[in-house]
Amino acid sequence: MENLEITNVFKFFEDNPKLTQDQWLVLGKGPSLDRVNKYNLTKYKIITLNDSITVCKDVILGHFIDLDAFERCSGEIALRKDIYIVMPWYPHVNSRPGTKKLIDLIETNSILKDLAKEKRLLWYDLMTSEHRTGEFPTIKAVYFSAEAVFDILRKVGIKYIKSIGIDGGVGYSNFFNDIEKDSHLLNKQESFDNQFSKLADIIFKSGITHTQLHDDSAIKVYIGCTVRELLPAKVLKYSIEKHSHVSVDIKFLFESDIVIPKVTRKENLARTPFSFQRFLIPEISNYLGKAIYLDADMLVFKNIIDIWNNDFNDSNVLLCKDKNQRKPQLSVMMLDCSSLKWNIEYIVSQLNNNELTYNQLMHDFAIADYDMKIDESWNSVDKYNHETSLLHYTDMTKQPWLSSANHLGYKWMEVLFDAIDNNSISLDFIHREIDKGHIRPSLLYQINNRISNSLLLTKSILRLDKNFKPILENSKNINPWKSLPRWFLSKVIDKYYNSFLYKIKIRAEKLFKDAYKD
Repeated sequence: MENLEITNVFKFFEDNPKLTQDQWLVLGKGPSLDRVNKYNLTKYKIITLNDSITVCKDVILGHFIDLDAFERCSGEIALRKDIYIVMPWYPHVNSRPGTKKLIDLIETNSILKDLAKEKRLLWYDLMTSEHRTGEFPTIKAVYFSAEAVFDILRKVGIKYIKSIGIDGGVGYSNFFNDIEKDSHLLNKQESFDNQFSKLADIIFKSGITHTQLHDDSAIKVYIGCTVRELLPAKVLKYSIEKHSHVSVDIKFLFESDIVIPKVTRKENLARTPFSFQRFLIPEISNYLGKAIYLDADMLVFKNIIDIWNNDFNDSNVLLCKDKNQRKPQLSVMMLDCSSLKWNIEYIVSQLNNNELTYNQLMHDFAIADYDMKIDESWNSVDKYNHETSLLHYTDMTKQPWLSSANHLGYKWMEVLFDAIDNNSISLDFIHREIDKGHIRPSLLYQINNRISNSLLLTKSILRLDKNFKPILENSKNINPWKSLPRWFLSKVIDKYYNSFLYKIKIRAEKLFKDAYKD
Protein backbone atom coordinates (compact mmCIF):
# COMPACT_ATOMS: atom_id res chain seq x y z
CA MET A 1 0.00 0.00 0.00
CA GLU A 2 1.39 3.37 -1.00
CA ASN A 3 1.77 5.98 1.72
CA LEU A 4 -0.22 8.77 0.08
CA GLU A 5 -1.13 12.06 1.70
CA ILE A 6 -3.89 14.44 0.72
CA THR A 7 -3.94 18.16 1.45
CA ASN A 8 -6.56 20.04 3.42
CA VAL A 9 -8.30 22.72 1.35
CA PHE A 10 -7.34 25.41 3.90
CA LYS A 11 -3.68 24.44 3.56
CA PHE A 12 -4.08 24.64 -0.22
CA PHE A 13 -5.26 28.26 -0.04
CA GLU A 14 -2.61 29.07 2.56
CA ASP A 15 0.03 27.86 0.10
CA ASN A 16 -1.62 29.80 -2.75
CA PRO A 17 -2.53 33.14 -1.12
CA LYS A 18 -3.07 34.98 -4.42
CA LEU A 19 -6.16 32.86 -5.03
CA THR A 20 -7.93 34.54 -2.13
CA GLN A 21 -7.56 37.93 -3.82
CA ASP A 22 -9.37 36.82 -6.97
CA GLN A 23 -13.08 36.91 -7.76
CA TRP A 24 -14.51 33.41 -7.79
CA LEU A 25 -17.31 31.99 -9.89
CA VAL A 26 -19.43 29.12 -8.54
CA LEU A 27 -21.09 26.95 -11.19
CA GLY A 28 -24.22 25.06 -10.10
CA LYS A 29 -26.52 22.80 -12.08
CA GLY A 30 -29.63 25.01 -12.26
CA PRO A 31 -31.37 26.23 -15.43
CA SER A 32 -29.41 29.50 -15.66
CA LEU A 33 -26.29 27.45 -16.43
CA ASP A 34 -27.73 27.08 -19.95
CA ARG A 35 -26.49 30.64 -20.59
CA VAL A 36 -22.96 30.17 -19.28
CA ASN A 37 -21.34 30.23 -22.72
CA LYS A 38 -22.63 33.77 -23.31
CA TYR A 39 -20.21 35.17 -20.73
CA ASN A 40 -16.49 35.82 -20.62
CA LEU A 41 -15.29 33.66 -17.75
CA THR A 42 -11.56 34.35 -18.05
CA LYS A 43 -11.52 36.93 -15.24
CA TYR A 44 -12.82 34.44 -12.66
CA LYS A 45 -11.39 31.53 -10.74
CA ILE A 46 -13.98 28.80 -11.14
CA ILE A 47 -15.23 26.18 -8.69
CA THR A 48 -17.91 23.74 -9.82
CA LEU A 49 -20.63 21.83 -8.00
CA ASN A 50 -20.82 18.17 -8.95
CA ASP A 51 -21.64 17.58 -12.65
CA SER A 52 -21.16 21.20 -13.69
CA ILE A 53 -17.46 20.31 -13.91
CA THR A 54 -18.31 18.73 -17.27
CA VAL A 55 -19.64 22.00 -18.71
CA CYS A 56 -16.66 24.32 -18.28
CA LYS A 57 -13.00 23.74 -19.18
CA ASP A 58 -11.33 26.53 -17.19
CA VAL A 59 -12.00 25.07 -13.75
CA ILE A 60 -9.64 25.41 -10.77
CA LEU A 61 -11.60 23.39 -8.19
CA GLY A 62 -14.28 20.74 -8.63
CA HIS A 63 -16.32 20.11 -5.48
CA PHE A 64 -18.18 16.90 -4.60
CA ILE A 65 -19.86 15.98 -1.33
CA ASP A 66 -21.21 12.69 -2.70
CA LEU A 67 -18.97 9.87 -3.87
CA ASP A 68 -21.74 8.90 -6.32
CA ALA A 69 -21.53 12.27 -8.08
CA PHE A 70 -17.74 12.02 -8.24
CA GLU A 71 -17.90 8.57 -9.80
CA ARG A 72 -20.50 9.80 -12.30
CA CYS A 73 -18.01 12.46 -13.46
CA SER A 74 -14.83 10.40 -13.03
CA GLY A 75 -14.36 9.83 -16.76
CA GLU A 76 -14.25 13.57 -17.39
CA ILE A 77 -12.05 14.15 -14.35
CA ALA A 78 -9.53 11.55 -15.53
CA LEU A 79 -9.01 13.57 -18.72
CA ARG A 80 -8.48 16.89 -16.92
CA LYS A 81 -4.97 17.26 -15.52
CA ASP A 82 -5.35 20.85 -14.32
CA ILE A 83 -8.24 20.49 -11.87
CA TYR A 84 -8.12 20.02 -8.11
CA ILE A 85 -10.94 17.97 -6.58
CA VAL A 86 -12.36 18.96 -3.18
CA MET A 87 -14.26 16.43 -1.04
CA PRO A 88 -15.16 15.83 2.62
CA TRP A 89 -12.92 13.57 4.67
CA TYR A 90 -15.99 11.34 4.95
CA PRO A 91 -17.76 11.66 1.57
CA HIS A 92 -21.49 11.06 1.42
CA VAL A 93 -22.83 7.95 -0.29
CA ASN A 94 -26.36 7.92 -1.72
CA SER A 95 -26.93 11.38 -0.21
CA ARG A 96 -26.18 10.14 3.29
CA PRO A 97 -23.07 10.66 5.45
CA GLY A 98 -20.52 8.02 4.55
CA THR A 99 -18.51 5.85 6.94
CA LYS A 100 -15.31 5.49 4.89
CA LYS A 101 -12.49 8.01 4.98
CA LEU A 102 -11.37 9.66 1.78
CA ILE A 103 -7.81 8.43 2.42
CA ASP A 104 -9.13 4.85 2.45
CA LEU A 105 -11.32 5.28 -0.60
CA ILE A 106 -8.29 6.09 -2.76
CA GLU A 107 -7.19 2.47 -2.42
CA THR A 108 -10.31 1.25 -4.22
CA ASN A 109 -10.87 4.13 -6.66
CA SER A 110 -8.18 4.56 -9.32
CA ILE A 111 -9.22 8.13 -10.23
CA LEU A 112 -9.03 9.26 -6.60
CA LYS A 113 -5.69 7.51 -6.31
CA ASP A 114 -4.27 9.30 -9.34
CA LEU A 115 -5.49 12.63 -7.97
CA ALA A 116 -3.82 11.91 -4.65
CA LYS A 117 -0.56 10.95 -6.35
CA GLU A 118 -0.61 14.19 -8.32
CA LYS A 119 -1.42 16.26 -5.19
CA ARG A 120 -4.73 17.35 -6.73
CA LEU A 121 -7.07 15.83 -4.13
CA LEU A 122 -8.12 18.19 -1.33
CA TRP A 123 -10.20 17.42 1.76
CA TYR A 124 -12.15 19.16 4.52
CA ASP A 125 -14.18 18.19 7.58
CA LEU A 126 -17.92 18.36 6.94
CA MET A 127 -20.38 18.97 9.77
CA THR A 128 -22.30 15.76 8.94
CA SER A 129 -19.48 13.64 10.31
CA GLU A 130 -18.83 13.32 14.05
CA HIS A 131 -15.11 12.92 13.40
CA ARG A 132 -12.65 15.80 13.02
CA THR A 133 -9.25 15.55 11.41
CA GLY A 134 -6.66 18.10 12.49
CA GLU A 135 -7.43 21.66 13.62
CA PHE A 136 -8.91 23.07 10.44
CA PRO A 137 -12.38 24.73 10.41
CA THR A 138 -15.40 22.50 9.98
CA ILE A 139 -17.53 23.22 6.93
CA LYS A 140 -21.31 23.66 7.17
CA ALA A 141 -23.85 22.20 4.74
CA VAL A 142 -27.41 21.32 5.68
CA TYR A 143 -29.25 20.97 2.38
CA PHE A 144 -27.00 21.17 -0.71
CA SER A 145 -23.34 21.34 -1.68
CA ALA A 146 -23.45 25.03 -2.62
CA GLU A 147 -23.58 25.77 1.10
CA ALA A 148 -20.30 23.90 1.65
CA VAL A 149 -18.59 25.70 -1.22
CA PHE A 150 -19.67 29.15 -0.01
CA ASP A 151 -18.58 28.26 3.52
CA ILE A 152 -15.15 27.16 2.26
CA LEU A 153 -14.69 30.30 0.18
CA ARG A 154 -15.65 32.66 2.99
CA LYS A 155 -13.52 30.83 5.56
CA VAL A 156 -10.40 30.99 3.40
CA GLY A 157 -10.94 34.75 3.08
CA ILE A 158 -12.46 35.21 -0.38
CA LYS A 159 -14.59 38.36 -0.55
CA TYR A 160 -16.08 38.43 -4.07
CA ILE A 161 -18.19 35.61 -5.50
CA LYS A 162 -20.26 35.33 -8.67
CA SER A 163 -22.54 32.39 -9.40
CA ILE A 164 -24.59 30.84 -12.15
CA GLY A 165 -26.76 27.75 -11.92
CA ILE A 166 -27.68 28.27 -8.25
CA ASP A 167 -31.32 28.95 -9.01
CA GLY A 168 -33.63 27.23 -6.60
CA GLY A 169 -36.75 25.53 -7.89
CA VAL A 170 -36.68 21.88 -8.89
CA GLY A 171 -35.11 21.92 -12.36
CA TYR A 172 -31.65 21.29 -13.79
CA SER A 173 -29.88 22.90 -16.70
CA ASN A 174 -30.42 21.25 -20.08
CA PHE A 175 -26.80 20.17 -19.88
CA PHE A 176 -27.91 17.47 -17.43
CA ASN A 177 -31.01 15.98 -19.02
CA ASP A 178 -29.24 12.61 -19.17
CA ILE A 179 -28.61 12.42 -15.42
CA GLU A 180 -31.70 14.14 -13.99
CA LYS A 181 -33.53 10.92 -13.15
CA ASP A 182 -30.45 9.49 -11.43
CA SER A 183 -29.44 12.52 -9.36
CA HIS A 184 -32.44 14.84 -9.00
CA LEU A 185 -33.13 15.84 -5.36
CA LEU A 186 -31.94 12.52 -4.00
CA ASN A 187 -31.62 14.04 -0.52
CA LYS A 188 -35.45 14.21 -0.39
CA GLN A 189 -35.62 18.03 -0.23
CA GLU A 190 -38.69 19.56 -1.86
CA SER A 191 -36.67 22.04 -3.92
CA PHE A 192 -33.30 23.70 -4.26
CA ASP A 193 -34.82 26.79 -2.62
CA ASN A 194 -33.94 25.30 0.77
CA GLN A 195 -30.26 26.14 0.27
CA PHE A 196 -30.97 29.87 0.05
CA SER A 197 -31.53 30.39 3.78
CA LYS A 198 -28.10 28.96 4.58
CA LEU A 199 -26.39 30.85 1.77
CA ALA A 200 -28.09 34.03 3.01
CA ASP A 201 -26.76 33.34 6.50
CA ILE A 202 -23.21 32.97 5.14
CA ILE A 203 -23.46 36.18 3.10
CA PHE A 204 -25.03 38.12 5.97
CA LYS A 205 -22.48 37.09 8.60
CA SER A 206 -19.34 37.20 6.47
CA GLY A 207 -19.79 40.37 4.45
CA ILE A 208 -19.00 38.49 1.23
CA THR A 209 -20.19 40.21 -1.94
CA HIS A 210 -22.15 37.64 -3.93
CA THR A 211 -23.91 38.50 -7.17
CA GLN A 212 -25.33 36.49 -10.03
CA LEU A 213 -23.13 36.25 -13.12
CA HIS A 214 -25.60 38.22 -15.25
CA ASP A 215 -25.77 41.10 -12.73
CA ASP A 216 -23.12 43.83 -12.71
CA SER A 217 -23.88 44.75 -9.12
CA ALA A 218 -25.78 43.77 -6.00
CA ILE A 219 -29.56 43.99 -5.86
CA LYS A 220 -30.41 47.67 -5.40
CA VAL A 221 -33.18 48.47 -2.93
CA TYR A 222 -34.35 51.97 -2.00
CA ILE A 223 -36.50 52.47 1.09
CA GLY A 224 -38.89 55.42 1.29
CA CYS A 225 -38.67 57.07 4.70
CA THR A 226 -37.74 60.19 6.65
CA VAL A 227 -35.51 60.37 9.69
CA ARG A 228 -38.61 59.66 11.84
CA GLU A 229 -39.00 56.22 10.23
CA LEU A 230 -35.35 55.27 10.57
CA LEU A 231 -35.99 52.41 13.04
CA PRO A 232 -38.61 50.62 10.90
CA ALA A 233 -36.41 51.26 7.85
CA LYS A 234 -33.48 49.59 9.62
CA VAL A 235 -35.66 46.64 10.66
CA LEU A 236 -36.85 46.28 7.05
CA LYS A 237 -33.27 46.46 5.82
CA TYR A 238 -32.27 43.71 8.24
CA SER A 239 -35.18 41.49 7.15
CA ILE A 240 -34.17 41.87 3.49
CA GLU A 241 -30.51 41.07 4.10
CA LYS A 242 -31.35 38.15 6.38
CA HIS A 243 -33.24 36.35 3.63
CA SER A 244 -31.19 37.22 0.53
CA HIS A 245 -28.57 34.77 -0.73
CA VAL A 246 -27.15 37.45 -3.02
CA SER A 247 -25.75 40.77 -1.88
CA VAL A 248 -28.17 43.65 -1.46
CA ASP A 249 -27.30 47.36 -1.64
CA ILE A 250 -29.94 49.13 0.46
CA LYS A 251 -30.28 52.89 0.70
CA PHE A 252 -32.66 55.18 2.61
CA LEU A 253 -34.08 57.77 0.25
CA PHE A 254 -34.11 60.62 2.77
CA GLU A 255 -30.30 60.51 2.62
CA SER A 256 -30.30 61.50 -1.06
CA ASP A 257 -28.79 64.87 -2.01
CA ILE A 258 -31.65 65.55 -4.44
CA VAL A 259 -34.12 68.05 -3.03
CA ILE A 260 -37.81 67.55 -3.78
CA PRO A 261 -39.31 70.94 -4.78
CA LYS A 262 -42.33 72.26 -2.90
CA VAL A 263 -45.79 71.41 -4.23
CA THR A 264 -47.91 74.55 -4.22
CA ARG A 265 -51.35 73.22 -5.12
CA LYS A 266 -53.08 71.92 -1.99
CA GLU A 267 -54.94 69.12 -3.75
CA ASN A 268 -51.64 67.75 -5.09
CA LEU A 269 -49.71 67.72 -1.82
CA ALA A 270 -47.91 64.50 -0.89
CA ARG A 271 -49.91 62.32 1.53
CA THR A 272 -46.78 61.31 3.45
CA PRO A 273 -43.41 63.05 3.83
CA PHE A 274 -41.82 60.40 1.59
CA SER A 275 -44.58 59.90 -1.00
CA PHE A 276 -42.57 61.46 -3.83
CA GLN A 277 -39.17 60.00 -2.86
CA ARG A 278 -39.68 56.95 -5.08
CA PHE A 279 -39.52 59.16 -8.18
CA LEU A 280 -35.91 60.05 -7.34
CA ILE A 281 -34.62 56.52 -7.88
CA PRO A 282 -33.79 56.59 -11.64
CA GLU A 283 -31.85 59.85 -11.21
CA ILE A 284 -30.02 58.55 -8.12
CA SER A 285 -29.13 55.47 -10.18
CA ASN A 286 -27.79 57.65 -13.01
CA TYR A 287 -30.55 56.20 -15.19
CA LEU A 288 -28.74 52.84 -15.26
CA GLY A 289 -29.79 49.32 -14.35
CA LYS A 290 -32.80 48.47 -12.27
CA ALA A 291 -33.85 48.99 -8.66
CA ILE A 292 -36.51 47.97 -6.15
CA TYR A 293 -38.54 50.45 -4.12
CA LEU A 294 -40.20 49.63 -0.76
CA ASP A 295 -41.99 51.69 1.85
CA ALA A 296 -40.41 51.63 5.32
CA ASP A 297 -43.46 50.12 7.06
CA MET A 298 -42.75 46.59 5.87
CA LEU A 299 -41.10 43.30 6.77
CA VAL A 300 -39.61 40.81 4.30
CA PHE A 301 -39.81 37.07 5.00
CA LYS A 302 -38.53 35.62 1.73
CA ASN A 303 -35.74 36.07 -0.77
CA ILE A 304 -36.04 39.42 -2.54
CA ILE A 305 -34.44 37.89 -5.61
CA ASP A 306 -37.98 36.67 -6.36
CA ILE A 307 -38.78 40.27 -7.30
CA TRP A 308 -35.39 40.99 -8.87
CA ASN A 309 -35.51 38.11 -11.36
CA ASN A 310 -38.76 39.25 -13.01
CA ASP A 311 -38.52 40.42 -16.63
CA PHE A 312 -39.80 43.84 -17.66
CA ASN A 313 -40.71 42.85 -21.22
CA ASP A 314 -42.48 45.95 -22.65
CA SER A 315 -42.96 47.70 -19.30
CA ASN A 316 -40.61 49.93 -17.32
CA VAL A 317 -42.10 49.42 -13.84
CA LEU A 318 -43.29 46.20 -12.21
CA LEU A 319 -45.95 46.25 -9.48
CA CYS A 320 -47.64 43.59 -7.39
CA LYS A 321 -50.63 41.69 -8.67
CA ASP A 322 -53.88 42.53 -6.88
CA LYS A 323 -56.74 40.04 -6.75
CA ASN A 324 -59.02 42.84 -5.51
CA GLN A 325 -58.55 44.72 -8.80
CA ARG A 326 -57.43 47.89 -7.05
CA LYS A 327 -55.61 50.68 -8.81
CA PRO A 328 -51.81 50.37 -8.96
CA GLN A 329 -50.17 50.17 -5.54
CA LEU A 330 -46.79 51.92 -5.60
CA SER A 331 -45.45 50.69 -2.27
CA VAL A 332 -43.61 47.74 -3.88
CA MET A 333 -42.02 48.44 -7.27
CA MET A 334 -39.17 47.35 -9.48
CA LEU A 335 -37.96 50.10 -11.79
CA ASP A 336 -36.11 49.87 -15.08
CA CYS A 337 -33.99 52.94 -14.40
CA SER A 338 -32.41 52.83 -17.84
CA SER A 339 -35.75 53.51 -19.55
CA LEU A 340 -37.36 55.79 -16.97
CA LYS A 341 -36.53 59.47 -17.48
CA TRP A 342 -38.20 60.73 -14.32
CA ASN A 343 -37.04 64.10 -13.06
CA ILE A 344 -38.54 65.27 -9.79
CA GLU A 345 -38.38 68.97 -10.71
CA TYR A 346 -40.37 68.32 -13.87
CA ILE A 347 -42.89 66.08 -12.05
CA VAL A 348 -43.51 68.71 -9.35
CA SER A 349 -43.79 71.47 -11.96
CA GLN A 350 -46.53 69.44 -13.65
CA LEU A 351 -48.33 69.09 -10.31
CA ASN A 352 -48.01 72.83 -9.68
CA ASN A 353 -49.22 73.75 -13.17
CA ASN A 354 -52.13 71.32 -12.90
CA GLU A 355 -50.80 69.36 -15.87
CA LEU A 356 -50.71 66.33 -13.58
CA THR A 357 -52.89 65.59 -10.55
CA TYR A 358 -51.97 63.65 -7.44
CA ASN A 359 -54.43 60.93 -8.40
CA GLN A 360 -52.97 60.64 -11.88
CA LEU A 361 -49.48 60.38 -10.40
CA MET A 362 -50.02 58.09 -7.41
CA HIS A 363 -53.20 56.19 -8.26
CA ASP A 364 -53.32 55.98 -12.05
CA PHE A 365 -49.51 55.97 -12.26
CA ALA A 366 -49.72 57.92 -15.51
CA ILE A 367 -45.95 58.49 -15.77
CA ALA A 368 -45.04 54.82 -16.21
CA ASP A 369 -45.70 51.84 -18.46
CA TYR A 370 -46.35 49.38 -15.66
CA ASP A 371 -47.13 45.70 -15.45
CA MET A 372 -48.64 44.13 -12.34
CA LYS A 373 -46.70 40.85 -12.43
CA ILE A 374 -44.92 40.65 -9.04
CA ASP A 375 -46.56 37.95 -6.95
CA GLU A 376 -49.20 39.39 -4.61
CA SER A 377 -47.52 37.74 -1.61
CA TRP A 378 -45.01 40.60 -1.88
CA ASN A 379 -47.54 43.11 -0.61
CA SER A 380 -49.62 41.42 2.07
CA VAL A 381 -51.55 44.30 3.60
CA ASP A 382 -51.89 43.83 7.38
CA LYS A 383 -52.20 40.05 6.96
CA TYR A 384 -49.70 37.28 7.57
CA ASN A 385 -49.52 33.54 6.91
CA HIS A 386 -46.83 31.04 5.89
CA GLU A 387 -47.06 32.19 2.25
CA THR A 388 -46.42 35.88 3.05
CA SER A 389 -43.30 37.24 1.38
CA LEU A 390 -43.75 40.82 2.57
CA LEU A 391 -45.95 42.12 5.39
CA HIS A 392 -47.12 45.70 4.94
CA TYR A 393 -48.23 47.59 8.08
CA THR A 394 -50.51 50.11 6.41
CA ASP A 395 -52.56 51.33 9.41
CA MET A 396 -50.38 54.28 10.37
CA THR A 397 -52.06 54.69 13.76
CA LYS A 398 -51.16 51.14 14.82
CA GLN A 399 -47.71 50.51 13.37
CA PRO A 400 -45.78 48.44 15.93
CA TRP A 401 -43.10 51.05 16.64
CA LEU A 402 -45.83 53.65 17.30
CA SER A 403 -48.61 51.64 18.92
CA SER A 404 -48.96 48.62 21.20
CA ALA A 405 -52.28 47.69 19.58
CA ASN A 406 -51.20 45.94 16.38
CA HIS A 407 -52.25 42.28 16.31
CA LEU A 408 -49.27 41.49 14.03
CA GLY A 409 -46.85 43.61 16.00
CA TYR A 410 -45.24 40.45 17.39
CA LYS A 411 -43.84 39.63 13.92
CA TRP A 412 -42.10 43.01 13.76
CA MET A 413 -40.82 42.66 17.33
CA GLU A 414 -39.35 39.23 16.57
CA VAL A 415 -37.34 40.69 13.68
CA LEU A 416 -36.26 43.64 15.86
CA PHE A 417 -35.05 41.24 18.58
CA ASP A 418 -33.08 39.28 15.99
CA ALA A 419 -31.55 42.46 14.55
CA ILE A 420 -30.46 43.56 18.04
CA ASP A 421 -29.02 40.11 18.83
CA ASN A 422 -26.99 40.22 15.60
CA ASN A 423 -25.69 43.74 16.33
CA SER A 424 -27.50 45.28 13.37
CA ILE A 425 -29.43 47.67 15.62
CA SER A 426 -28.06 48.97 18.92
CA LEU A 427 -29.89 49.69 22.15
CA ASP A 428 -28.26 53.13 22.16
CA PHE A 429 -30.02 53.83 18.87
CA ILE A 430 -33.35 52.68 20.37
CA HIS A 431 -32.81 55.04 23.33
CA ARG A 432 -32.08 57.95 21.00
CA GLU A 433 -35.17 57.29 18.89
CA ILE A 434 -37.34 57.24 22.03
CA ASP A 435 -35.76 60.48 23.24
CA LYS A 436 -36.53 62.09 19.87
CA GLY A 437 -40.16 61.01 20.07
CA HIS A 438 -39.87 58.80 16.98
CA ILE A 439 -40.98 55.53 18.66
CA ARG A 440 -43.10 54.63 21.67
CA PRO A 441 -41.28 54.36 25.06
CA SER A 442 -42.84 50.97 25.94
CA LEU A 443 -40.84 49.46 23.07
CA LEU A 444 -37.72 49.49 25.26
CA TYR A 445 -39.50 47.50 27.97
CA GLN A 446 -40.48 44.89 25.40
CA ILE A 447 -36.90 44.66 24.17
CA ASN A 448 -35.38 44.35 27.63
CA ASN A 449 -37.92 41.71 28.67
CA ARG A 450 -38.20 39.99 25.27
CA ILE A 451 -41.97 40.41 25.09
CA SER A 452 -42.83 40.13 21.42
CA ASN A 453 -46.60 40.42 21.84
CA SER A 454 -47.30 44.03 22.83
CA LEU A 455 -51.00 43.22 23.29
CA LEU A 456 -49.99 41.58 26.57
CA LEU A 457 -48.32 44.64 28.07
CA THR A 458 -49.79 45.57 31.44
CA LYS A 459 -51.54 48.84 32.11
CA SER A 460 -48.58 50.09 34.16
CA ILE A 461 -46.23 49.54 31.19
CA LEU A 462 -48.67 51.17 28.78
CA ARG A 463 -48.58 54.30 30.93
CA LEU A 464 -45.04 54.80 29.62
CA ASP A 465 -46.69 55.82 26.34
CA LYS A 466 -49.13 58.26 27.94
CA ASN A 467 -47.34 61.35 26.64
CA PHE A 468 -46.18 59.80 23.36
CA LYS A 469 -47.76 61.61 20.43
CA PRO A 470 -46.89 60.21 16.98
CA ILE A 471 -46.96 62.92 14.34
CA LEU A 472 -49.80 61.49 12.31
CA GLU A 473 -53.20 62.80 11.33
CA ASN A 474 -56.02 61.33 13.46
CA SER A 475 -53.40 59.39 15.45
CA LYS A 476 -54.28 57.69 18.71
CA ASN A 477 -52.08 55.34 20.72
CA ILE A 478 -54.85 52.82 21.27
CA ASN A 479 -54.91 50.94 24.57
CA PRO A 480 -55.55 47.25 23.82
CA TRP A 481 -57.04 46.78 27.28
CA LYS A 482 -60.04 48.84 26.15
CA SER A 483 -60.76 46.43 23.29
CA LEU A 484 -62.13 43.02 24.27
CA PRO A 485 -61.46 41.39 20.84
CA ARG A 486 -57.82 42.49 20.91
CA TRP A 487 -57.44 41.29 24.50
CA PHE A 488 -58.96 37.92 23.56
CA LEU A 489 -56.65 37.64 20.53
CA SER A 490 -53.65 38.41 22.70
CA LYS A 491 -54.64 35.62 25.06
CA VAL A 492 -54.91 33.12 22.21
CA ILE A 493 -51.48 34.12 20.93
CA ASP A 494 -50.05 33.99 24.45
CA LYS A 495 -51.56 30.54 24.97
CA TYR A 496 -49.75 29.30 21.87
CA TYR A 497 -46.46 30.89 22.93
CA ASN A 498 -46.71 29.03 26.26
CA SER A 499 -47.84 25.73 24.83
CA PHE A 500 -45.82 22.52 24.79
CA LEU A 501 -46.00 22.52 20.98
CA TYR A 502 -44.39 25.96 20.74
CA LYS A 503 -41.65 24.97 23.21
CA ILE A 504 -40.82 21.96 21.05
CA LYS A 505 -40.70 24.21 17.98
CA ILE A 506 -38.33 26.67 19.67
CA ARG A 507 -36.14 23.86 21.01
CA ALA A 508 -35.89 22.28 17.56
CA GLU A 509 -34.97 25.63 15.99
CA LYS A 510 -32.30 26.23 18.66
CA LEU A 511 -30.76 22.80 18.13
CA PHE A 512 -30.72 23.40 14.39
CA LYS A 513 -29.07 26.83 14.80
CA ASP A 514 -26.53 25.45 17.29
CA ALA A 515 -25.58 22.75 14.81
CA TYR A 516 -25.05 25.27 12.06
CA LYS A 517 -23.54 28.29 13.83
CA ASP A 518 -19.83 29.09 13.75
